[in-house]
Amino acid sequence: MSKRKLELMSKHITEEMDDEERVASQRAEFDSEQVVIAMTYEEFKQQLQQQLKQAKPEQTEVLEQKLEYEEGLHSDRLAQLEARIKTFEAEIATTAVRRKKRRTVDSALVDCLDIADQGLKGSTWQSIQKVRHIQYKIEPVKVDMTSEQQAKYRTVLQELKDRGFKVSQYRSDHSDI
Repeated sequence: MSKRKLELMSKHITEEMDDEERVASQRAEFDSEQVVIAMTYEEFKQQLQQQLKQAKPEQTEVLEQKLEYEEGLHSDRLAQLEARIKTFEAEIATTAVRRKKRRTVDSALVDCLDIADQGLKGSTWQSIQKVRHIQYKIEPVKVDMTSEQQAKYRTVLQELKDRGFKVSQYRSDHSDI
């Protein structure tokens, strides 16, 4: 494995571990918040039930209304927390997809640079085909690439041209076919 590929892998692994740590921390925070909501509700419910046992008939209706209000408040808090959790989960999924795409593109660019370093004379027909295949696969996702990746892609293509490789321009739109 090339030094560039190894550095790239360690960078991606570090980013992934940082994200996993952040996700675990956020999930623990959500769990804690859920426990706090449940405990607050249970404490208030117990207090109201004790008051109901000792209440006069005219006070029971007011205390029952307070209990219903607390039940509604408890449900609303749990619903809000659940909505935040779902938003967080969707964010995690989006981040994972974005990271996978970025990792795939970065890996392909490193492969092309490694082949370019070998030069056209030292390359096998398989590596030349690999460059063409990578380029054909990267062109359609160019719009999703970061500006850093696009700059690196242009650099890789120029490096390949300088080393004598044929670099084709692939069209991602098929409007004139």
